[in-house]
Amino acid sequence: MDYQNSTVIGRLVAEISWQGNKIKQYRNGGRGIENILTAEIILALDLLPRSWFLGEIFKNLNGTAHEVKEKLVAEAENLDITFLSDHIYLDRNTSHEKGIAVDPDVVLTSDEIYGFIEVKRIRGNKFQFEQLAREYLVLTRDALDRTPAFLLFLGRKPPIKVDELGYVEPKEAILKTIDDVYGKLDKHPASLDELKQSIDATLLWISWQEIANIIERQISDFECNNQSVYLSIQRTCKLLQRAIVWHS
Repeated sequence: MDYQNSTVIGRLVAEISWQGNKIKQYRNGGRGIENILTAEIILALDLLPRSWFLGEIFKNLNGTAHEVKEKLVAEAENLDITFLSDHIYLDRNTSHEKGIAVDPDVVLTSDEIYGFIEVKRIRGNKFQFEQLAREYLVLTRDALDRTPAFLLFLGRKPPIKVDELGYVEPKEAILKTIDDVYGKLDKHPASLDELKQSIDATLLWISWQEIANIIERQISDFECNNQSVYLSIQRTCKLLQRAIVWHS
C-alpha cells in the first residue's frame, strides 16, 4: 500500500506549511479561504454516496458539454479524487525552478475521465490572467485517450472576474489568452484551432448556491433503512452545508 501524503487533510496541512507569515489568515477557521472551503467540500463529497450527491452535482453542471456530464455521472463512484495535486508543468522539459506550474484545486481521474475542478471562494474571487487557458491546455494534453472535463465551482454565475480582462465569460477568458499560452506549452496532440473549437465540449460550471440547493434536495429525498447509516449521511451533509454558509 502507498502511504504517500494523499489525504485531503494531509495535503491541506502541507499547503498551509508553505504560507509563512500569511499563516495568520487561517485564524477563525480559515473563513473565506479558498483551500479551506475546497477541502471541506471535497472531503464530504468524496465520502457521501457519490451517485446520489456528487453525481447529482455533475448532472446539474451548466454548459453544453453534455457528453462530459454524462461520463462524469456514470463515473462518479469510480473517480479518484485528488485535492491539491502535485505541480503540473506547461513545459515538462523545464526545471522546477524555471517551469510554469499549473495547480488545479482538484483532479478527477478514472479510466474514462481526466478532469480538473477549479474552485473559487464564495466572496471576492478572481482568476489570474492566463489561469484558465493554462489549465485547459494542460488538461487536454494530459487526458490522452480519456475524456477531458474542466469544471469551475464559482461564487456566482458568470461572468467571472479575471486579472487584466475584467468580467468575462469563462470561454472568453480562455480564448483571449490561449494563443500565448499555447506557445509556452510542450507538444500538444491537438492544433490551436482544434483546441479553441473544443472549449464548449470540455468546460462546465456550477455556483455554490446551486450546490447547496442540490445537497438540500438530495438529503431530503434520501432514504435508508439503516438508521445509523442514514444519520451518518445526514451529519456529513450538514457539515457540507455549514461550510458553504460559513465561507459565504
